[in-house]
Amino acid sequence: MSKTLIVTALLIMFLSAGAISYRTYVDTDYGFYKVSILSSSGNISTPIDFSDKTLTINVGDTVEWFNDADPDEKITLIDDEGEHVLRWNYQKYSRTFQNSGTYTVNIKEYPRLITQTIIVQSVNVVTTMTTTQTPIQTTQPTTTQIPTTTTEPEQTIPLTTETPKTKSTSNIGILTLIVCLFIFHYLTKK
Repeated sequence: MSKTLIVTALLIMFLSAGAISYRTYVDTDYGFYKVSILSSSGNISTPIDFSDKTLTINVGDTVEWFNDADPDEKITLIDDEGEHVLRWNYQKYSRTFQNSGTYTVNIKEYPRLITQTIIVQSVNVVTTMTTTQTPIQTTQPTTTQIPTTTTEPEQTIPLTTETPKTKSTSNIGILTLIVCLFIFHYLTKK
């Protein structure tokens, strides 16, 4: 029971640290032209391929739109929550997506620029697990008598067989889960 609670706690801590923030750069010439991942310290990573203006993220991730236009150029973003005015360059608007689905964002002043599409995927994670203990099996040595056909007196030849002991596999399952979580965490950070 305690192993299940520990694994559940690890999964909750992992999931809370797994949300990602993205920055979408917007200007009046190219519209939505670049997306980067923001780290918790504010550093910006290498841009993501954004050639078709579609960004695929997970539930709980945040997208920040950054006005990268010339000074004093207003950009108004329109999405399903309404209008969001970025009056000056370097101004930002951010949104955390709590529901899966497909969302679109347009620029009001420049309707001919390509619309940004955001696909929000739900994250399926198993939050509980059960462990089973495989008992160690032992077998007592056995003696088998084999008759022989000789003229000498009958002899008994003892044969001893032992079944190898098996180890519990529950710890291997937990270690495998933890390794998988670290791999998933590493892959989502890139």
